[in-house]
Amino acid sequence: MNRIKSSGAFFSSLLFSSLLIAGSANAQEKASKTKLNSVGPAIEFSGGGTSFGIKGKITNPGVPLSFRPIVLFGYTPNVSGGDFGKAVASGVANSFDTKVLLTPDQKRAIVRQQNPTLTLTDADADALLADALAEPVATRTPEQNALIAATTGPVPVFTTLTPAQQRAQVKLFTDLNLNDQQADDVAKRTSEALAAAPASRTAEQNILVDAIGNPTDPATFTALTPVAKRAAIKTAYNVTLSDTQADTIASQINNALTNPNAGQTALTVANSYISFVTRTEAVGFTPGAGVAYGAAVTYDFESADKKLSGYIGPRVLFASGSSKAGNFDTNTNETNIGLLVGADYEISPDFIAGLSGTYNFSKTGTLDVSGPGGFKGSSSVSGSSFDVGINFAYRF
Repeated sequence: MNRIKSSGAFFSSLLFSSLLIAGSANAQEKASKTKLNSVGPAIEFSGGGTSFGIKGKITNPGVPLSFRPIVLFGYTPNVSGGDFGKAVASGVANSFDTKVLLTPDQKRAIVRQQNPTLTLTDADADALLADALAEPVATRTPEQNALIAATTGPVPVFTTLTPAQQRAQVKLFTDLNLNDQQADDVAKRTSEALAAAPASRTAEQNILVDAIGNPTDPATFTALTPVAKRAAIKTAYNVTLSDTQADTIASQINNALTNPNAGQTALTVANSYISFVTRTEAVGFTPGAGVAYGAAVTYDFESADKKLSGYIGPRVLFASGSSKAGNFDTNTNETNIGLLVGADYEISPDFIAGLSGTYNFSKTGTLDVSGPGGFKGSSSVSGSSFDVGINFAYRF
């Protein structure tokens, strides 16, 4: 009888111990399963470079969906140098009315459009416009006013600036500090300009030739070593205008803008020079690094042993970056819309490591350029990219 009681007590004790062990295991498993959220450092490699930040995951129990926020520091929007040139060019268009830069043939075409019932020769078209410009403002006909407006345009923004703002505008495009790469690019363009026949050179090429002293023998410059060419270009372009010099140039531009009968030489050269500077400064331009933030909503799935989990879903990322290029301040805003795919591996119940890839099928935004004198220009940013990310996270 004692043996039976002893056996019963043993089995009772064994059963109780088993229940405790099973309960403890279930509790641990349950505790592990409740650690659905995570947060930790992340690294992302994009077209603009490498950035570091924080990535998180928020999940509701029983729902295979997650909300994954991310913040990246030192993120550089991916913008090309050509976009920078377009941004500055748009600012130039806001400062100078391009209509006053029409060629004689373009003006004649407008005159003919204004007089569709007449068959006009070039001389006739020139005479009609000249007569309209010569007529006093008070006695001009509506047709003459329309013709002048179509061929010369309204008084451009530049003439409405204060003298100090005009001076700043002029200095913006003349005070250059070319780096080696930019100087080499200008040297290459200068050699091409010298190789062209003087009569066929563009306004930009004439500026290039004049800036180095307009040598009578083109071989004088082209025979220089690359280092000597670079030095010559920096000497020619790294100049600082005095206020008097800047005011003189501003006065010439004002005269060309406000007096249709005056020659357009000052304005044409100024516009060509600005166009040239735009392309020069664009060489080697990179937008500044900034902060990117966004989030993804993913569908989650996991392996049978729950060690490996995967996810896929859309991601939206907003980024901005500021920098300085020459005399211009730049600011880039970018919105990326893409598809995020990734996987996390459980290192321990508390820590995971993961790898992800994002195909940004839509990259849109603006590159804004500003400068002294209220100069402002912008260009649209678009494209696509593929970014790779690495993350480590603590689970809770």
